[in-house]
Amino acid sequence: MHKGTGSHTVSKFLVDAGSVAGTGKLRFVTANVHVRTMLYQLDQNVVPNWFGVAIPDGITDFSRPTLYFHPSPSGAGYKDGPNDSIYFGKSKDAASRSADENKWLELFAYVDRLGHQLAGSVQLNGASPNQVVIVPFMSSSALPTAGILPNNWLPILSDILADIRQTLTGVAEPLTVSELVIAGFSFGYSGANAFRTSSKQDQSLLGPRLKQIWDFDGFPKTVSNPLVTVSGKFRAIKYSEGTEQQSLALPKPRWSDYPSPPPSEEPALRDTDDTSLVHHLIRDFMFLDAAKQR
Repeated sequence: MHKGTGSHTVSKFLVDAGSVAGTGKLRFVTANVHVRTMLYQLDQNVVPNWFGVAIPDGITDFSRPTLYFHPSPSGAGYKDGPNDSIYFGKSKDAASRSADENKWLELFAYVDRLGHQLAGSVQLNGASPNQVVIVPFMSSSALPTAGILPNNWLPILSDILADIRQTLTGVAEPLTVSELVIAGFSFGYSGANAFRTSSKQDQSLLGPRLKQIWDFDGFPKTVSNPLVTVSGKFRAIKYSEGTEQQSLALPKPRWSDYPSPPPSEEPALRDTDDTSLVHHLIRDFMFLDAAKQR
């Protein structure tokens, strides 16, 4: 499902960013990309409890994370258990894990998917390397509220970023988030939106730091969806299958040059017979385009 934590160079099938804007067919390229991935765990049974991290080469400013919310895990067969007991069990020794607990380890694949795209955007498109992807592992029950993040995000993310900087550079000093992008794919949009709108720190801490919101075919959809329009305080970048206003439309005809079968990768790309193909291709390719626009 993924390569785990560490330093990885992979051959990655990527979208050609120059073909994303407009209505024409998307083009694709292959490049060798390098990314560093890490995993953090909080020392209390709270949700989110684990945070996957991807860091591109060339980073010099560690204070500008992208907080990415994955979809509801229940849709992919992940189980929370009573009081999130199965969710918390993912940290046990491998030999003592149940099959349901082991399933949670697959969620780290999102770190690879996003990290590879970010590395490709830095390498091929001149995107800023000063971006750290942070993926909180959310239980299905906590995702609609974003768990403890609305009230605790700043110290948690700042501690993670300070430790990343110390690990990579040896600099052991306090660090605080200076700029934040919030992102969500599919039902992960609900977590991203809940985090933004329900944070008690929104006005004093989140508001001045929020630069962009990236919506990757997110739902549920409402007429009052706050991410549809561009705010004067932050920029909203939105990708959809083509049915929403003020979004970059990516209907199936635009993907006609996507190969069948797709290149063999880890994590695997979706095959063309997938009934939700375009929805998942937005996840697998458009993070690169958003990273270029940061």
